Amino acid sequence: MAEAVATSSDRRAEQMPIWPSAARIIATFAIFTFHYLGLLGRYQYRLSVWALLTFSFLSGYLAHARGTSRRSWAIKRYFSVMIPHWIVITPVLVANWATHYKPVTAVEALITFLGGNLFLTNPLYVITWYVTFVLLLYGYLFVDSYFRGWLRLLVSAAGFAFFGWLGYNEYFFPFSIGLCVAAWFPPRAKVARSAIATSIGRVSFRLQELCYPFFLAHGAVLLVMLRVTPFNPPVLFVAAFAVSVVAAFVIHIMSQPLLGLALATVGRNRPSA
Repeated sequence: MAEAVATSSDRRAEQMPIWPSAARIIATFAIFTFHYLGLLGRYQYRLSVWALLTFSFLSGYLAHARGTSRRSWAIKRYFSVMIPHWIVITPVLVANWATHYKPVTAVEALITFLGGNLFLTNPLYVITWYVTFVLLLYGYLFVDSYFRGWLRLLVSAAGFAFFGWLGYNEYFFPFSIGLCVAAWFPPRAKVARSAIATSIGRVSFRLQELCYPFFLAHGAVLLVMLRVTPFNPPVLFVAAFAVSVVAAFVIHIMSQPLLGLALATVGRNRPSA
């Protein structure tokens, strides 16, 4: 199953346009820079908003999987989000328990582990609010897939109302725009490429695969390195970025066989509506 996941990834690397990968890489770097400056007391909120708008648009643009059942799509999306999250949040919870960095009840720890950080008033690992947000987006899309015509408009209105109630309509809107753009310009349409463009596409796709695990790891890396290393700010930036890249690579490598195992265990190919 791990080989099947790798083969699927190779196929996507061949078909995927270059620009979504490049946009995700740039946005990830922007988020890292925002959190680095924030730890130094120099927040640049526009940088964060721009990056999150980009992530939300790409989440919508790349969400659809044509020729895949709803159940298979939902299972793969869920585990693709949660397995890297579990790999990161487990040592974070253990370290917090050992160091008493932040008071966390057993219920809060469970909610954090299950990806519900967005619903906590004082979360342990703040940046994983986006894990909850992405799961909610995919949940909305799963429900939306059961409706057609004017009923779909009602579901969209309900989605705007729900995410507005959460206070995240500014990110739900670009997600919706991404869905619309993908309907007209499918992200995996095959186009003729030169050998150089094909190589660039493969490299950029491989790098963007590290963006999500990088996002999950970089907050802890920055916080720990700021506290325990003697580096001055410019050196800290480079060192923390390098460590985050290594951590992302390790998380990605660990995730692949676990994802394959999860898909095989749950039964990705069972018939569904």
